Amino acid sequence: MKEIGDWYIVKNASKQNKFESEFENNNKLLQITLDAMSESFFLIDSDHKILQCNKATLDILGKSSYDEILGHSCWELVHGTLGPVDWCPVEKMKQTRQREITVQLLNDKWVEISVEPVFNNEREIIGAVHVITDINDRKKAEDALSESEQQYLTILNSLSDAMHVIDRDLRIIYQNPAMNRWLQKLKVNSDIIGKTIFEAFPFL
Repeated sequence: MKEIGDWYIVKNASKQNKFESEFENNNKLLQITLDAMSESFFLIDSDHKILQCNKATLDILGKSSYDEILGHSCWELVHGTLGPVDWCPVEKMKQTRQREITVQLLNDKWVEISVEPVFNNEREIIGAVHVITDINDRKKAEDALSESEQQYLTILNSLSDAMHVIDRDLRIIYQNPAMNRWLQKLKVNSDIIGKTIFEAFPFL
């Protein structure tokens, strides 16, 4: 019986070692996958403590090792505050119980911050998946486009000639002040944005 008992002990120990080995390998594979992501990823608990993160998080937070991040609160590392900031997407997520996204300036770079709730079997929020995406180049391009559009509109608004801007479907998407004055002088309805030129001017 002793030999059988020892055999069971050895067999169970072997299973345990195999399980621990597979668990460790799965964790390594998960970390390799996370480190391949260009976005900063970290998993936080219900108290905002960081449980796991990837290499991109080191880069975006300016840290050299995971020890400087794991176990710390996200507001401490991301915002340098003693508690959640007013616009904290995690706090908002706790109220809406769904994914929340915000765009903010972080360390002189524009980033998109998204949080996805993590639920237990009782549908209680026990943490969140926190992702920070560097959108600095995209934001600069959007700002440049907005500035260009504003300059374009300034030119159109300053023209003395009445002018419409139409899209490829011949819908009127803009009319300058000179056009407004001209239509009013003709006693024609000037509220025609969104209409096609044929709807606005049937005689055409």
